[in-house]
Amino acid sequence: MLTGASLSSDGGSILVGGDWQGSNGVRQAITTTLEAGATIDAGQGGKVVLWSDITNADSVTTVAGTVRALGGRIETSGHLLELPGVVQAGAGGMWLIDPTNVTITTTSTTGTLAGDLASLAVTNIKATDIQSALNAGTSVTVYASGTITVSTALTIANNSSTSAILTLDSTASAPTGGTAGTNTSAVSVNAAITATGTSQTGLRVRTKGAPISTTAGITLTGLIDFDNTVGLGAGTATASAGISLAGVLSTSAGDITLIGRSSGAQGIVTTAAGLITATTGNITLTGSGTTGGVNLLAALSAGSGTKLRAITLAGNATTGSGVRTGSAASLTRDGFAPAHRSRHGGARPRTQRPHAFDGGR
Repeated sequence: MLTGASLSSDGGSILVGGDWQGSNGVRQAITTTLEAGATIDAGQGGKVVLWSDITNADSVTTVAGTVRALGGRIETSGHLLELPGVVQAGAGGMWLIDPTNVTITTTSTTGTLAGDLASLAVTNIKATDIQSALNAGTSVTVYASGTITVSTALTIANNSSTSAILTLDSTASAPTGGTAGTNTSAVSVNAAITATGTSQTGLRVRTKGAPISTTAGITLTGLIDFDNTVGLGAGTATASAGISLAGVLSTSAGDITLIGRSSGAQGIVTTAAGLITATTGNITLTGSGTTGGVNLLAALSAGSGTKLRAITLAGNATTGSGVRTGSAASLTRDGFAPAHRSRHGGARPRTQRPHAFDGGR
């Protein structure tokens, strides 16, 4: 426990309770606390780790003070986290958050007794903390071996001159530490994520066979990359849709890439409201499932003006269509809809080669 303390380093490392993701054989704490009023500053490009053993159900990490490593790396991890303090990694920096189950919401998890905190099933992280980090050009990674849920809207305005990426990863696939996620470690985006500003902000979502779903719009300025097959190999994916989209998916500067697999349903499915737009980028959907590969019920649009961009759809299925489009779907790249769109509709062979539209007429 650090109370009223000030620790500093000129670009070096400050480790409290363990090393990055529990690595390098450093002894791991069960309870790690940075009290309000205490400060840790690793200097420009430094590394700060506040860690408690994330594999121990009694593990709690509390960050109530200030942690700073501008342009460097900061990790705040534990089976459960309290994050009422301030974390500053600055432009080009990285903030890694690694509890077991996470909800991004309006308030952070707080408490007074470590035992009481450890009994909680979910760590709450304030949406405003993530917004502030992304606005400063800090990339934020949320690792979990359980579920990740976005229940409060994120509104980002990155004018830092540095690109930033929000990563939601339920595989717990960091090089060391953590336990592997499962096909029930779902990532659910149930509130809008919106980014503006002069610098790009992107989103990556990763699961190990677990479903990825959106019920609200995502409108960004950088890449959008969803993949529910990370580390899955020949393992069994979710019995529900691998990726299901029920809101707009749009980026003004980046590619949109979706890879979805299901062991009991469709690999990728969209609703009619799920417009997918990459203003200056490419769109690639790759789906694999038992009842369908890609079921596209939304309009897709890639490229604008003189930009030559591609839309690629690839799917395979045990039954049903590898790639199927509904009546509300349309494919548009570089400002026009290809006349041969109809070849994606109706019953098709169960395995289909990718259909690519590369900007040429």
